[in-house]
Amino acid sequence: MTNRPLSVIMLDIDYFKSINTVYGHKFGDLVIKQFAHQLKKNVRKYDIVIRYGGEEFIVISPGANRDAALALAYRIMNNISIYNFGSKKNTVKIRSSVGVVSCPEDRILRPADFIDLADKIVKKVKEDGGNRVYSSLDLKRKKVSTRKFVQESEDIKSLRKKIVQLTKKANQSLIESVFAFAKTIELKDHITGEHVERTVYYATAIAKKLGFSKEEIERIREAAILHDLGKIGISENILLKKARLTKKEFNELRRHPQIGVDIIRPIQFFHHIIPLN
Repeated sequence: MTNRPLSVIMLDIDYFKSINTVYGHKFGDLVIKQFAHQLKKNVRKYDIVIRYGGEEFIVISPGANRDAALALAYRIMNNISIYNFGSKKNTVKIRSSVGVVSCPEDRILRPADFIDLADKIVKKVKEDGGNRVYSSLDLKRKKVSTRKFVQESEDIKSLRKKIVQLTKKANQSLIESVFAFAKTIELKDHITGEHVERTVYYATAIAKKLGFSKEEIERIREAAILHDLGKIGISENILLKKARLTKKEFNELRRHPQIGVDIIRPIQFFHHIIPLN
């Protein structure tokens, strides 16, 4: 590899399946084209934009080290997040999971290593809820030193590793499904969608001002995204009613926080945000 810095930014649109489900594939194709257009507008003139998969894109940034690539990735994500995608009839907001790989900071021995590592980083972003930028630094975890008194056989080690991988994959799929579920509600009810966007923005902004830790801010962000999840159990006649709600309808609407809690209660991963909902 050359000594000149080179970075690859991988972007995967979050919950894109829910857009296709609600509005159809033709609308989804339009969103993809608009996303590509916005992506090209936000990169540097000598960066290369490639559509890598269905809702995945890659930006190749010559001369950009990790810091420069992260700055570019954040700029792209933030600018895309405020753009309204779609048509005059229907518009949606887009969130994306972004992975940054840089040479020489990352150990890159061959071109394919860029893609392999970027894909691994994006999967980690998805696992953590999406809508953020990670680099390989976010993959590193502190190793816990433990003394083993019984030597495990290679078969037991292998089995344990497979169980951990399967559990992690199952949890990731479940988490993505719940967030996609919440996103579907936003897409069907634009009032709810705009309200959720504002709630996430102000809740996390206040948490940062108060000096909360990164983990606490993320917990608040997740709770803000899911706080209207229970509306799935409320009649659309009530949700979309333009006239004043009757007392009975208002009492029905007030049930949605409890419905949301009942939905996420069986999911161990979300137990930490139940008190916030």
